Amino acid sequence: MDVAEPPSVLGKIEAYLAEPRRMLTFDREIEAIFLRDRSATRSRHAYLAGLIAVLSFNAMVCGEYASGEFAASALRVFLALHVIVTIPCLLGCYVVRRGVSMTWLEALMAAGYGLGTIGAVVINQNIRGDAAIYDAFTNVLILICCNIALPMAFLTAVIGSLFSVAALIASAFLHSDFPLQAQGALTALYILSAVTSLVANYRFELAQRINYLSYLRERVRNADIRRDNERLSHLSRTDALTGLPNRRDFDERLAAAVMRSRDEGRSLAALVLDIDNFKLYNDVHGHPEGDVCLRRVAQAVAGALYDDESVACRIGGEEFAVVLPGATIETAIATAGRMRAAVQALQIPHFGLAHRSYVTISVGVASLNPACPEGPASLIARADAALYKAKRSGRDKIEIDLRTAA
Repeated sequence: MDVAEPPSVLGKIEAYLAEPRRMLTFDREIEAIFLRDRSATRSRHAYLAGLIAVLSFNAMVCGEYASGEFAASALRVFLALHVIVTIPCLLGCYVVRRGVSMTWLEALMAAGYGLGTIGAVVINQNIRGDAAIYDAFTNVLILICCNIALPMAFLTAVIGSLFSVAALIASAFLHSDFPLQAQGALTALYILSAVTSLVANYRFELAQRINYLSYLRERVRNADIRRDNERLSHLSRTDALTGLPNRRDFDERLAAAVMRSRDEGRSLAALVLDIDNFKLYNDVHGHPEGDVCLRRVAQAVAGALYDDESVACRIGGEEFAVVLPGATIETAIATAGRMRAAVQALQIPHFGLAHRSYVTISVGVASLNPACPEGPASLIARADAALYKAKRSGRDKIEIDLRTAA
């Protein structure tokens, strides 16, 4: 999965990779990420391993029953094993399949470990003669399979092994048919099998965690690179002064809007506007105040948009442009009116004019008729021509390109 991680994670990962011997657990932050990423895979492995173990156990029990190795109460033992082991383990597999937390998964695997041991003990205590000794020696498979095949944590495997070894050794010493030599051999074999399989479990978990950290480090680095690229892309498309999209972004948005208008038959309008007498404003008030004026006007213009599809951009100097996808000429005129009124409401003093006045804008409006092919350059040129008509007719006005009304 591709989830962004906190920046602090990378430093912790590097520290852990520098000392891999201490990594059977991570700190809380990285451990939570590890468990989140591994939960689905571990649950699936536990489900498959548990299902195979249940089927194998039942095959063994059925074989013992069919061969007549059980004592006189064979049917009762056969049914008891299914009640004690098979049914609970199948229910556990079902629960794991449905999805559980990692804590519950560990608990269920430990429970399965214990049930398998209890089942082996029941079988051993109900078989007599030489067959009982042979079966007792096969119990090492429980230790080996549970510690290696089940994806349980090392601590869980240790607890399960202690219980299993203790129960199996007790079963060997309590069996009346086992000679002392067999009991000693079984004790040594159980302990050796538990230790060997636990070492394998430890090494597997350690390798798994080291590999995961290497993977997580690359994922965090790639996420950082992707964020940097997105940030650079955003900066390359954003006007640094006003925060609005810049000319490059406007050109791409307009071209995409024109293409959609043609393909979908949607109406489209464009506005071009600029601040009246802005050069004079800069000369009188100074460029720092001119920058403040630009930012305030940009916010007012962007705030007058009527939906999320529309966008206002700064395309140069004191000039702005607006793309209005789906807007009719009437909607575009209404939007231009809101923008003009919003700038007037700012009441930014303009002391460079002959009479005391405030900053205003002039707006040119043009719309695209989907039935008449027209490129983005032509549309914006008509809106620009309407703007200059507003300028020539006295400023603080809205002019419309009437050729698009049809």
